[in-house]
Amino acid sequence: MSTKLLILALYSTSVAYCVLGQSAAPSPLSGDEVQKKLLEEAREKQLRREQEIQNLILAAGAQQVEITSDVLFKVIDAKLIKDQRRQRELIEELFRRASDAKEPIKLAFYGGNVDTRPGYRSNSLALSLDQLSIRLRAVSLMLKIDKLKARQMFADIPPIKLPSQSCDEVLSYDLSEYYLTLKEIVDQTFQDEERRRAQHVYFAAAYVDLMHSPAEVGPAALLISSIKSTGTEFSILRDSFLAGLRRIETTSTRGFALSMRDGLSRSIKNLIDADARITRSETSHIPRAFRQYLVRQLTAGQCSDSQMTGTPQKQDMFIEDVNKILDVPLSEDEIKPEKIHPAAPVFRYWHKKKSSQLLASIRALRFGEAETALDQNRRNTQEWRQQLMTFLAEMDDWKPEDEETEADYLHQRCVLYSGLVEITPPGAIRADILRSYAQYLRDSKMQKESPAQWLFYVKRVLQMSEKLTGNDRRDFNNTIGNSGHPVFSLYLDLDRLKSASDDRKQP
Repeated sequence: MSTKLLILALYSTSVAYCVLGQSAAPSPLSGDEVQKKLLEEAREKQLRREQEIQNLILAAGAQQVEITSDVLFKVIDAKLIKDQRRQRELIEELFRRASDAKEPIKLAFYGGNVDTRPGYRSNSLALSLDQLSIRLRAVSLMLKIDKLKARQMFADIPPIKLPSQSCDEVLSYDLSEYYLTLKEIVDQTFQDEERRRAQHVYFAAAYVDLMHSPAEVGPAALLISSIKSTGTEFSILRDSFLAGLRRIETTSTRGFALSMRDGLSRSIKNLIDADARITRSETSHIPRAFRQYLVRQLTAGQCSDSQMTGTPQKQDMFIEDVNKILDVPLSEDEIKPEKIHPAAPVFRYWHKKKSSQLLASIRALRFGEAETALDQNRRNTQEWRQQLMTFLAEMDDWKPEDEETEADYLHQRCVLYSGLVEITPPGAIRADILRSYAQYLRDSKMQKESPAQWLFYVKRVLQMSEKLTGNDRRDFNNTIGNSGHPVFSLYLDLDRLKSASDDRKQP
């Protein structure tokens, strides 16, 4: 123990007795006794912390798998658990529970009106709390602990079966993470002897052989072009890919259109370049096979809201992109669809009477009668605050029954709350609005109906609360921490434990 620390400990003991009015302090502790006491206190503190982490894990495990996964993945990432055996147990448990998630696979939103059901649904899908994403996250974490186990877990993921997507759909399957994880398995889990026998290539080719959807074409092409391989090995992967292209049916009209908008031409170009570089062949079969695939898909049918044309007067940008990598550009007749299907029906928000009025009112709070946002001086006036109080009263009169579904109500109400927090000046009123936001989520039925959609807004509330200061921040944490809702308590405890861990890492 350092001399400075010993002197400080003895001095503190002496001062304490003087403050209490005692005439004489007992005999001071020896240096060894002080060190022993400090070590005991440190051990007790560590035991309390470990118990808190264990309580957090148990509380998280009792929630729906989307919430459990989100919390426990963060626990593992933050290295709150040092024991690799315990980490492994948690990862395997999350992998097993993944099938309980409401959403089977991740979907992506590629533009259009965000104020629609698909637009808001895509926010929660971006959390990667669907069945496949949870499994893939577990595999990636297991790679850091046991590479062979990670490979076995990936092999245990059920085969990807993507239903065809008609023009009624507007969200696209997102398999980018699936193929990226497959690449990690190929790169990291095969030993030298296995690689000499090309076992890693055959492992990857087995998955490329299963390709059956337009959503897989781009990610599979990127996988093949990124795997380190010899000319012979590349040919195995390339031939599996070309066979897959020929097998893909033409029934996924929307799926094909969305895949074209997801950088498909760039992925295929990378594959063509890799073919020339690795096999050192002057000609490639990929452009011809890809061209045949495009003609089949484009002529079978297209959606009226995503139709791709190739006339001299109106050249579609995606057709322009693929023509740059084809030996023979697509002609107008080759992309003319046999049938044009109706566009997807769009359900836009804010068209019901009460939601429409509320949207108009919050715009008035933000802009007044002008086109630019009101400055803070205007928003600090009594007149503005009275207008805000009137708005909050109108919100209280708005009920889930006023909308078609509970999800419709959730998305719109949370958008209004977020807008209010943004425009209300810092202080007690903003803190009150944020607490109301949290209390609404606490009582919402959407936690059971769609945990990921509900959790998206819970995380937004907690993120917004970080901007509160002083008593407002403390009161907010006390309110939601004591609300009786376990999920809010979970995230507050997680944040506290992570912050304490970060503080301990500071030099």
